[in-house]
Amino acid sequence: MVWTDPFHPGFELKIKLPAAGEVRDYWRAEDFQTGEVAVHWRDDRGSFERRLFVSRPADVIVLALRGPGAGRLTCTLAVPAITNRLVESQPVTDRDGMACHNVYRNGKGGYDSALRVVCRGGQAACDGEQISIRAADEVLVLMRIAPWKQAGESNLPALRAALAQVPADYGRLLAPHAAAHGAIFNRVALDLNGGADRKQPTEVLLERAAKEGKPAPALLEKMYDAGRYMFICASGERPPNLQGIWTGTWKPDWSGDYTLDTNLQAAIGSALSANMAEGLEPYFRLLEEFIPDCRENARKMYGCRGILTNSRASNNCLMLHWGWAGGWPGQFWTAGAGWLSHWFYDYYLYTGDRKFLAERAVPYLKEVALFYEDFLFVDDTGKYRFSPAYSPETDTGDNPTMDVAVAKEVLRNLVSACEALNIEPANVRKWQAMLARMPAYRINEKGELSEWCDPGHAEQYGHRHHSGLYPVFQSHELTPEADPALWQAARAMVTAKIRSNGEQSSFGRMQAGLAAAYLGMGEEAYGRLAIMATRRSMYPSLITSHEPDDRIFNTDGNGSIPELVNSMLVFSLPGRLDLLPALPEAWPRGAISGLRARGALAIDRLAWDRPAGRIQLELTAASNQTLTVRLPPDHVIKSLRAAGGARVKKPAAGGGRERRITLAAGQPAQLEIVLGQ
Repeated sequence: MVWTDPFHPGFELKIKLPAAGEVRDYWRAEDFQTGEVAVHWRDDRGSFERRLFVSRPADVIVLALRGPGAGRLTCTLAVPAITNRLVESQPVTDRDGMACHNVYRNGKGGYDSALRVVCRGGQAACDGEQISIRAADEVLVLMRIAPWKQAGESNLPALRAALAQVPADYGRLLAPHAAAHGAIFNRVALDLNGGADRKQPTEVLLERAAKEGKPAPALLEKMYDAGRYMFICASGERPPNLQGIWTGTWKPDWSGDYTLDTNLQAAIGSALSANMAEGLEPYFRLLEEFIPDCRENARKMYGCRGILTNSRASNNCLMLHWGWAGGWPGQFWTAGAGWLSHWFYDYYLYTGDRKFLAERAVPYLKEVALFYEDFLFVDDTGKYRFSPAYSPETDTGDNPTMDVAVAKEVLRNLVSACEALNIEPANVRKWQAMLARMPAYRINEKGELSEWCDPGHAEQYGHRHHSGLYPVFQSHELTPEADPALWQAARAMVTAKIRSNGEQSSFGRMQAGLAAAYLGMGEEAYGRLAIMATRRSMYPSLITSHEPDDRIFNTDGNGSIPELVNSMLVFSLPGRLDLLPALPEAWPRGAISGLRARGALAIDRLAWDRPAGRIQLELTAASNQTLTVRLPPDHVIKSLRAAGGARVKKPAAGGGRERRITLAAGQPAQLEIVLGQ
């Protein structure tokens, strides 16, 4: 097992302020709408505060230190040299600021960091190790990090010179950043009737949730917003890794890397439905950059064409982290590239971007299919056999349910994509023939969807991974109409997994919740959100913990919380929109605005009032289309009134749980649904 290269901090800025008497009225806050964080406190001299944001437009970290009045801020600033044995650090400190040239001793380049210190009023002095500031009105620190791979790319003087051109004005820098950040964050709003609790600190709401055994609606609203905030902040040059961009240690758990057997997928889970599709570009770019490594994996491990991911990645995706001792045979996990391809095709379904479909989605999917073409073989049953295989992270054996489900999804998406583009008819026929050879899923002796298509494996109900439920939480393959027995078996397995208390890890709770939401199990889906709060899998900042009781800072749960909420309120496929498919009793009334749905639909607003029996929907379609609007099986539409760009197709009489409507491209449409008995 060769561990991935760890993500790590860039530098440490040490700030020392002399205290005068007892510190009191201390609070910390973060503004999800602007991306600004703040710390405030008082002592005998008055009020102090620090404010910080990372500017999207200016590519600079901006920190302001403020005291109780003009000429009353005294502090020292220092950036110590990095002492990690793998980094050669060369710090420089002068009156203008601090800088450091950092070289990785084992190669792969390094990075430079520069900090510019600007005082408003007062005096600044430098002793070569720290900057001492006396009697200032305000101190502004502008910071920037520049990674490099080749020695010639590094130019610390140029970095400091560029930083000197940044306007030394906190408000002037904050305004364009807040606008850029807020333009994404404010697209979506969830209203669960949080009321006065919205003004409560998160610590208070979390403590109350733990005591009462249920989260306040305002806490769920904040958890939803925190998930979107994490993704907006952490998806930039690269997608979010295990700790987003906030690791504070040189030895983060699991290297803080891209763990590809569930964690990266969870971290990006809400990008499309929560209207942050541009945040997936770093994800797509990363996977495309990994293609040469993944081709090498496929060739050297199995003699196959196409691509094969490792389960872990950071600087590369080479098959380095695997083994047998200890139960981590990742070399047998061949479903990774297929699972990661899900978002290539889903991006097209949400956006309707045919250029992306043709130039990026289809080529990536073809690489995955090419591996399957060489890797799979037909056994004596006349069906394909996935061997060797590994179901993360439980056991090895042939034909895991996940492997079969992922391969089927890849081939189906390829067929649909090529038919939509009217390309590659010969390959379409080949992929359809491959689909016909896939082994069947298995219902075990307890009536549950098994993690294995082949018998002989014990179900590991208590395990944090829910890989065997892939056909419901990710590919949405199973339907009650096509196979009611498998549908009920999947529901039984979700129940068994939840009752086993095997969902300690946040990503496992999210997988269980997404499976439950798709299966119409509203209370079970809601329970996975509730337990995140009541078992303290949320830090006070509302970043998620990998385990309960604030153990192991990890962002993957954040990425999926909005997706779980969205999936409880809306499920979509091209030509189909399910409203409130898994609405829990805890949300009798509410509204959400700004979502996106497959079929390139904008859900401008969805509001529901279950006691009054009414649902209001405002939506806009990117293209002319016919849409089937459905309610859960136990609901009846008494009437549906359409306005704007929507028309109800006949028959429109009361009864049944679905209606067909037509939508005109670009024209906002309004639907008002009255529920019957």
